[in-house]
Amino acid sequence: MSCGIYSSRRTGREHYVSHKTGFTMIELLIVIVVIGILAMIGYPSYIDYLQRSTLIEASNMLTQNKISMEQYFQSKRDFSASKTGSGPCAPRTGTAFTYTCKLDGKNPENYILTVTGISKTRADGFTYSIDQNGSRSMTADATQTGPGWPTNANCWIFKRNEKC
Repeated sequence: MSCGIYSSRRTGREHYVSHKTGFTMIELLIVIVVIGILAMIGYPSYIDYLQRSTLIEASNMLTQNKISMEQYFQSKRDFSASKTGSGPCAPRTGTAFTYTCKLDGKNPENYILTVTGISKTRADGFTYSIDQNGSRSMTADATQTGPGWPTNANCWIFKRNEKC
Protein backbone atom coordinates (compact mmCIF):
# COMPACT_ATOMS: atom_id res chain seq x y z
CA MET A 1 0.00 0.00 0.00
CA SER A 2 1.46 3.36 -0.97
CA CYS A 3 1.62 6.35 1.30
CA GLY A 4 -1.52 8.47 1.39
CA ILE A 5 -3.62 6.07 -0.66
CA TYR A 6 -5.79 3.28 0.64
CA SER A 7 -8.18 1.01 -1.07
CA SER A 8 -11.70 0.34 -0.03
CA ARG A 9 -12.52 -3.34 0.28
CA ARG A 10 -16.17 -2.82 -0.48
CA THR A 11 -15.83 -0.90 -3.71
CA GLY A 12 -12.31 -1.80 -4.67
CA ARG A 13 -11.55 1.80 -5.47
CA GLU A 14 -8.56 3.65 -4.15
CA HIS A 15 -9.19 6.86 -2.21
CA TYR A 16 -6.67 9.57 -1.54
CA VAL A 17 -6.33 10.50 2.14
CA SER A 18 -4.84 13.91 2.74
CA HIS A 19 -2.95 14.53 5.95
CA LYS A 20 -3.23 18.23 6.58
CA THR A 21 -0.76 19.68 9.03
CA GLY A 22 -0.61 23.16 10.55
CA PHE A 23 -2.56 25.29 12.95
CA THR A 24 -6.18 26.27 12.89
CA MET A 25 -7.25 29.87 13.03
CA ILE A 26 -8.55 29.40 16.59
CA GLU A 27 -5.17 28.10 17.76
CA LEU A 28 -3.38 31.06 16.20
CA LEU A 29 -5.81 33.52 17.77
CA ILE A 30 -5.32 31.93 21.20
CA VAL A 31 -1.54 32.27 20.84
CA ILE A 32 -1.90 35.92 19.81
CA VAL A 33 -4.16 36.65 22.80
CA VAL A 34 -1.72 34.98 25.22
CA ILE A 35 1.20 36.97 23.78
CA GLY A 36 -0.87 40.16 24.05
CA ILE A 37 -1.67 39.50 27.71
CA LEU A 38 1.98 38.79 28.51
CA ALA A 39 3.01 41.99 26.73
CA MET A 40 0.44 44.02 28.66
CA ILE A 41 1.89 42.72 31.91
CA GLY A 42 5.56 42.78 30.96
CA TYR A 43 5.94 46.02 29.01
CA PRO A 44 5.20 48.45 31.88
CA SER A 45 7.59 46.50 34.13
CA TYR A 46 10.25 46.68 31.45
CA ILE A 47 9.79 50.45 31.06
CA ASP A 48 10.05 50.91 34.85
CA TYR A 49 13.22 48.80 34.84
CA LEU A 50 14.76 51.01 32.14
CA GLN A 51 13.85 54.15 34.08
CA ARG A 52 15.29 52.79 37.34
CA SER A 53 18.53 51.88 35.60
CA THR A 54 18.76 55.41 34.22
CA LEU A 55 18.09 57.02 37.62
CA ILE A 56 20.97 55.13 39.20
CA GLU A 57 23.29 57.46 37.27
CA ALA A 58 22.15 60.26 39.63
CA SER A 59 23.28 58.32 42.67
CA ASN A 60 26.59 57.45 41.06
CA MET A 61 27.32 61.03 40.00
CA LEU A 62 26.41 62.53 43.36
CA THR A 63 28.29 59.95 45.41
CA GLN A 64 31.45 60.23 43.31
CA ASN A 65 31.34 64.02 43.33
CA LYS A 66 30.71 64.19 47.07
CA ILE A 67 33.83 62.10 47.60
CA SER A 68 35.74 64.42 45.23
CA MET A 69 34.51 67.45 47.17
CA GLU A 70 35.66 65.96 50.47
CA GLN A 71 39.06 65.03 49.04
CA TYR A 72 39.42 68.53 47.58
CA PHE A 73 38.57 70.09 50.94
CA GLN A 74 41.04 67.83 52.75
CA SER A 75 43.88 68.99 50.51
CA LYS A 76 42.92 72.69 50.08
CA ARG A 77 40.91 73.35 53.28
CA ASP A 78 38.59 75.56 51.25
CA PHE A 79 36.17 75.27 48.33
CA SER A 80 36.60 78.89 47.19
CA ALA A 81 39.18 77.98 44.53
CA SER A 82 36.61 75.57 43.09
CA LYS A 83 34.26 78.48 42.31
CA THR A 84 36.19 79.24 39.15
CA GLY A 85 34.60 76.25 37.42
CA SER A 86 37.52 73.92 37.91
CA GLY A 87 38.01 71.18 40.47
CA PRO A 88 35.17 69.09 41.85
CA CYS A 89 32.63 71.90 41.40
CA ALA A 90 33.06 72.03 37.63
CA PRO A 91 29.77 71.43 35.80
CA ARG A 92 29.47 68.00 34.18
CA THR A 93 27.01 66.23 31.96
CA GLY A 94 26.30 62.52 32.04
CA THR A 95 24.14 60.49 29.69
CA ALA A 96 20.89 61.40 31.49
CA PHE A 97 21.81 64.08 34.06
CA THR A 98 23.60 67.39 34.35
CA TYR A 99 25.65 68.01 37.48
CA THR A 100 25.90 71.33 39.27
CA CYS A 101 27.59 72.43 42.46
CA LYS A 102 26.48 75.36 44.59
CA LEU A 103 28.88 76.74 47.19
CA ASP A 104 27.75 78.72 50.20
CA GLY A 105 29.43 82.13 50.10
CA LYS A 106 29.10 82.62 53.85
CA ASN A 107 30.51 79.30 55.03
CA PRO A 108 33.36 77.87 52.93
CA GLU A 109 32.57 74.33 54.07
CA ASN A 110 28.98 74.24 52.83
CA TYR A 111 27.90 73.03 49.40
CA ILE A 112 24.98 71.41 47.61
CA LEU A 113 25.52 68.98 44.74
CA THR A 114 22.61 68.60 42.37
CA VAL A 115 21.88 66.47 39.32
CA THR A 116 18.98 67.34 37.04
CA GLY A 117 17.50 65.04 34.42
CA ILE A 118 18.22 66.01 30.84
CA SER A 119 15.17 66.78 28.72
CA LYS A 120 13.84 63.98 26.52
CA THR A 121 15.62 61.23 28.47
CA ARG A 122 14.16 58.78 30.98
CA ALA A 123 15.52 61.07 33.71
CA ASP A 124 13.54 64.10 32.51
CA GLY A 125 11.75 65.71 35.46
CA PHE A 126 13.95 64.22 38.19
CA THR A 127 16.29 66.22 40.42
CA TYR A 128 18.50 64.69 43.11
CA SER A 129 20.75 66.54 45.54
CA ILE A 130 23.07 66.04 48.50
CA ASP A 131 24.77 68.53 50.80
CA GLN A 132 28.02 68.52 52.78
CA ASN A 133 26.31 66.71 55.69
CA GLY A 134 25.04 63.92 53.48
CA SER A 135 21.40 65.11 53.57
CA ARG A 136 19.68 63.78 50.48
CA SER A 137 16.64 65.10 48.66
CA MET A 138 14.83 64.57 45.41
CA THR A 139 12.03 66.14 43.45
CA ALA A 140 10.04 64.70 40.59
CA ASP A 141 7.87 66.73 38.25
CA ALA A 142 4.70 64.63 37.99
CA THR A 143 3.84 66.05 34.55
CA GLN A 144 7.06 64.55 33.15
CA THR A 145 7.68 61.50 35.34
CA GLY A 146 4.17 60.09 35.48
CA PRO A 147 2.19 58.86 38.49
CA GLY A 148 3.68 57.12 41.50
CA TRP A 149 6.72 59.34 42.02
CA PRO A 150 6.90 61.65 45.04
CA THR A 151 6.99 65.34 44.18
CA ASN A 152 9.38 66.03 47.05
CA ALA A 153 11.25 63.62 49.32
CA ASN A 154 14.03 63.74 51.90
CA CYS A 155 15.77 60.75 50.39
CA TRP A 156 16.67 59.36 46.99
CA ILE A 157 13.93 57.24 45.46
CA PHE A 158 14.67 55.23 42.33
CA LYS A 159 11.54 53.07 42.11
CA ARG A 160 7.96 54.09 41.44
CA ASN A 161 5.67 54.02 44.54
CA GLU A 162 8.66 53.61 46.86
CA LYS A 163 8.72 55.46 50.17
CA CYS A 164 11.61 56.94 52.15
